[in-house]
Amino acid sequence: IAEKQKQPPGVYLFHYKQAGHFLHEEAARYPKKIHYHNPPELAMEALEVYFRLHASILKLVEKPDSGADAELLVTFMKEAAEGPFARGEEKNTPKLSEKEKLCMADEDSRSSAGTLPGPGTSLLSSSGPGLTSPPYTATPVDHDYVKCKKSHQQATPDGTVPVLNTVGTRRCWTPGGWA
Repeated sequence: IAEKQKQPPGVYLFHYKQAGHFLHEEAARYPKKIHYHNPPELAMEALEVYFRLHASILKLVEKPDSGADAELLVTFMKEAAEGPFARGEEKNTPKLSEKEKLCMADEDSRSSAGTLPGPGTSLLSSSGPGLTSPPYTATPVDHDYVKCKKSHQQATPDGTVPVLNTVGTRRCWTPGGWA
């Protein structure tokens, strides 16, 4: 609101910074990807505050007569870059040294079983170290081009596939090239 009311840049940039702080205190989530239909709690709001802060600073940099102090803008940018949103540090997550200890303990228990965590799992489990998630398995190929061919594109007995070119004459692709 302060930005729309044409208040000084320091005022509304401080409001954005303060909003980000309050979102962090309310345990906002900072995922790498936000799913449209099921966003984590306060994730969209945190992203919007971070975006608005940077968009406002860019607008001020674009205007030569904005009257904004360059040092003030740099200070806000540095604070945002070092803040919890940029680092992905959620309020209820353990500190870095605790994470490293948990990862090492969890890694030791996993190495004896010879499995890796799956793509949706984390090395940090809420139930403690150990095998709490299924082993990672590669997903099967999701597309088989042979099955997707139209009936008029079926392979001939010699292993070639007839293809229509733009002139309408029939050509076949073989492992050695077009025939």
